[in-house]
Amino acid sequence: ARQSQILSIIIKAVSLFLLALGVAEAVLREESPLGMAILGGLLLFQAIVYLFLRVGKISAASQLFVWGHWFLLLGLLYLYNVPGSSVFYGQILLVIIAGLVTSVNNALTVALLSSAGNFAITVIDPQLSLALTLASRALGAWLTHSGVILLSVVLIGIYNRLIKESLQAIRRDERRFRALFEKTSDGVFLSGADHKLVAANQHAADLLGYTESELAGMAFDELISPEERR
Repeated sequence: ARQSQILSIIIKAVSLFLLALGVAEAVLREESPLGMAILGGLLLFQAIVYLFLRVGKISAASQLFVWGHWFLLLGLLYLYNVPGSSVFYGQILLVIIAGLVTSVNNALTVALLSSAGNFAITVIDPQLSLALTLASRALGAWLTHSGVILLSVVLIGIYNRLIKESLQAIRRDERRFRALFEKTSDGVFLSGADHKLVAANQHAADLLGYTESELAGMAFDELISPEERR
């Protein structure tokens, strides 16, 4: 459920961003058929991912979203000469998303392949010798970018571990409360702010002559005799 909610929010946010970008492209700049076609294709891609999500194919939707955007970012870097810094920030965001909606291992794979792709596109130059390549500024920038991308994997791994431990602690507390609620020899009632019973244990039901399901939803006043209400 958490994975589905996160991915749904991300898809909606990306789609709204692309729509805003398309409006800006159409209204504020000269008409660009290629740019509009790319934006339209991206919106269609978001719709396909969202369709997978709606039919319950959460894992497929997550993988499609992550790897589709991975190819997109490298394609922008290679084909359209998009500034490396823009792709770099997009790759960091994609690694974080991969860690949230898939797994840390998948995020690590995205990070390593992104670094390898960046190296092949921005560092390797067939016209330069190995010595010049190793001394180039592009290599230094790539090392910095790769370090930050890998650091983002470590951070999302720590975050996921903390969330997992917190959920495990909540489940342990829930099991302890449930055991106490069901096994105590006292009648226990749980009521909401509207003074209606949310739940009652078996001993409480036996004392009042109801079943647990019958007690759920009853107003607390219904269990008190008129004399006692006064």
